[in-house]
Amino acid sequence: MRVPMATSAASAVVTGLAEKKCHNVYREPHPNDPTRENVLIEAPGSLQRADFAGACRGMWQADGHASGNVLIAQGTTLSTFTPSGNSTGSLTGTIAGTDRGDFAFTETQGFGLFNGGLYVSTGTAIAAVADPQYATLLSDASATAFTSVDTLGQRGLFTYKNRFGFTAVLALDDVTALNYYTAESSPDDIIAGRVLGEFYYLLGSQTIEVWSQTGDSADPFAAQAGMTQQVGCACRDGIVKADNSLFFVDEAFNVRRLGQGGSPIVSEPWVSAALRSAGAANIIGKTYQDRGHIFVEYRTPSACMVFDVLTQEWHTRGTNLTATWRYTDIITAAGRVFVCDATGQFDELSRDYTSESMANTTTMGTEIVREFTAHLSGAPDSLPITTLRLESAKGVGVATGQGVDPIVRMRASTDGGNTWTNWRDRKLGAQGVYDQRTVWHRCGRTKLAGMVFQFQKSDPAPAAYLGVVVNEDL
Repeated sequence: MRVPMATSAASAVVTGLAEKKCHNVYREPHPNDPTRENVLIEAPGSLQRADFAGACRGMWQADGHASGNVLIAQGTTLSTFTPSGNSTGSLTGTIAGTDRGDFAFTETQGFGLFNGGLYVSTGTAIAAVADPQYATLLSDASATAFTSVDTLGQRGLFTYKNRFGFTAVLALDDVTALNYYTAESSPDDIIAGRVLGEFYYLLGSQTIEVWSQTGDSADPFAAQAGMTQQVGCACRDGIVKADNSLFFVDEAFNVRRLGQGGSPIVSEPWVSAALRSAGAANIIGKTYQDRGHIFVEYRTPSACMVFDVLTQEWHTRGTNLTATWRYTDIITAAGRVFVCDATGQFDELSRDYTSESMANTTTMGTEIVREFTAHLSGAPDSLPITTLRLESAKGVGVATGQGVDPIVRMRASTDGGNTWTNWRDRKLGAQGVYDQRTVWHRCGRTKLAGMVFQFQKSDPAPAAYLGVVVNEDL
C-alpha cells in the first residue's frame, strides 16, 4: 500500500489536526517513473565566500555597473564581490542608517535609498544626492523620507508619501521642484514603486496604479486608464520581481501575483497567518532559480516560506536549531547564487555543497535538517503496520566523515501529530550500496485518524525521496 508523501508544507489549521512538512525539501516532477510521479529533492547547501563586518542591508547587481560586481550594503559601507575571482572590495563613500536599502540602475549610474535618503553611485563611489530640490520635494509633500527607488527610460524614479518623483535622463542627481506626480485613483500612501517591462507600478496601501512613459520630456509619465487594482500592499521589502511578474504581500498579508485586471492570491492560509504574525516590518522577499524551479521566498524572524512557481506549492527552509533560514538576501550573478545573512556572512548557494556555510568544500558546516511527512488515511481502524519502507536514492554516503553511512529517522503518530513514537533510525546506504533497504518493522496500529509518518535526515549526503510503502510483505 502506497502512502502519499507530503509534496508541500502546511501548518495545522487548528490544534489536533496533522500538519504537512516539506522542510528543506521540495517536490519535483519525476517523469521517468509513472508509478512514482513525484520526487522530493533536497534544498542546497552553501560555501563561505566572504565575511563582511556589518549586517546585510540588501544585495544588488547589474552587468553594466561596478564591473558587474555584486553590491552588498553592510553597515555604512557598500561592499562589492567579484564572482570571477571570488574577491571583495567596496565603493568609496558611506551610506547612512541601519535599515534595509533599495537600489536600481540606469545605463551609467546606480540609484540607492538608505535611511530615507537618496544616493547616486558611479560604480566606484557612492554619495548622497546633493541637489537641494530633493529636500524641496519632500517638504512640499509634508514628507520626511523617500520610500523606494527604481529606474525607467534612464530616469530615476522615487516615491514619497502619495507621490513619485523623477530625475532628468541619465542624471540621477538632477530634479526640479515640479518633477513629481501624485497618485490619482486614491489618496493612499505609496508603499513602493516598481518597474516591470515598460510599466511603473505604484503599489499603495489600498490600490495599485500603473503608469507608463509618454515620450514628452516635459510631461514624461501618464497613468494608464482601466489598469488600477483595488488591492493594497503591506510592505516594500515583500515585493519580488520573478517570472516576469511581481509577487507582493497585500494589506491582508496574502501573497499575490500581479496580473492583468487582478492579482490572484498564491499563498495558503498558513503562509498568510505566518506573515501577519511577523508584521510588515519583518518580511523580506527574495528569489532565485534552479533547474526549472523559480523560488519566491518570504523570510521572517520565525519562518522562511518558499513558493515554487514550477509546482505552485510551498515548502519551508530553515537553519539547524533556529526558527528560520539564516539568509536574509539572495542575488544571482554570473550564473551563481549568492546569499548573505544578518551577521554579514556571504556564501554561495549550490547543491554541490552538502551542509550550510561550509568553510571549504570538504569541511562540514552547519547540518541541514530535512523533514517530510506521509499521511496514511482511510485505512481500517486498528490496521497493523507490519512494515514501512522508504523509497529513496540509495548508496548516497560520502567518502569520509559524517555521512559515510547516512541514516534517516522515522516516527509515527496516530492522533494527528499530537503525540509521537520515538525516533527510529535506518540506513540509506553507504557509498555504492545501491541495494540498501530502508525498512521499519512493527510500526503499530492505525486509529480512526489514520497514521502520520515523519521522516528526518541531517547527514551531509545528497538524497532524494520517491515514496512510502506499508505492509508490502502481506
